[in-house]
Amino acid sequence: MADNAPCGNATLLRPAAWVMEHAATPGETIFLNLPEIGIEGPAQVVSIEDTFVVPGPGRLVTGVFRHQSGSILELKIEGEHQPLGTTKSHPFWSVDREDWVSAQDLQPGELLLNERNQTVRVESITEREEPQEVYNLEIDGDHCYRVGEQGLLVHNVSCDYCGDIGATYTSTPPSGGTWLECIRINCPGKAGTALGVPYPHGHHIVMKGNKYPENEQARQILCKYGINPYTGCANLVVARNHCHSAQYAKQVLAYLQAADKQGADPTAIQKALQDAAGWHERCRDPEKVNDRTDE
Repeated sequence: MADNAPCGNATLLRPAAWVMEHAATPGETIFLNLPEIGIEGPAQVVSIEDTFVVPGPGRLVTGVFRHQSGSILELKIEGEHQPLGTTKSHPFWSVDREDWVSAQDLQPGELLLNERNQTVRVESITEREEPQEVYNLEIDGDHCYRVGEQGLLVHNVSCDYCGDIGATYTSTPPSGGTWLECIRINCPGKAGTALGVPYPHGHHIVMKGNKYPENEQARQILCKYGINPYTGCANLVVARNHCHSAQYAKQVLAYLQAADKQGADPTAIQKALQDAAGWHERCRDPEKVNDRTDE
């Protein structure tokens, strides 16, 4: 078993040669490269145990991945006695479009495919209110599997929390104007922080661009707790211009990772953002060339 925060926990079935090649021992950190699952990066090995494979028909499950998702859809499908719970970004095979379609883009009336190669209709799509633990599978030799009583064809999906909540990059506020204007209009209580701040600027606490690798990791933590990193007030602050440095990106990610490791709820993550915002507001290096990365 491995821990790959913020993407949750993974239980992997691997041969002894793989364990030796990766120098995997409990407590050590190894590098996982599973692009089809959306996991690429360091993971801490929690435990290593002997196991056995039960012979029989079908493909072998070689990995089980679980994480908390802040946004779950319920799909009511023709012929299913219970609604299917799924993340918004999980792909289903659409017979109508002859393509993989994320759950959030499916339409009532759209046809899916069951294990008997028969079509079944999407009857309704609703959203659950509470975050829930969700699972993804790695299948030997394939990345498709079947779910539900009828064996509906689905594809595994990356650990993309921002995709789950529909958070997408935008360089300017959806309402137009500047981010400073957006904060003053939409984020009560934050506009006052511009008083006495030289070169006031509407900033994202977790940067919205990808100049530094820490940015994407930090955004995924926010999305995991339902915070939109691009337009959410929790991630916006009025602060001095030109203070988004590499050091700042590392510090913000450290704040969020510390909160996330405590099994946090959104309130704890917002507290970490407030701490990061304070660090941002105290920035005193507006002339550093490397800090001129207003993302």
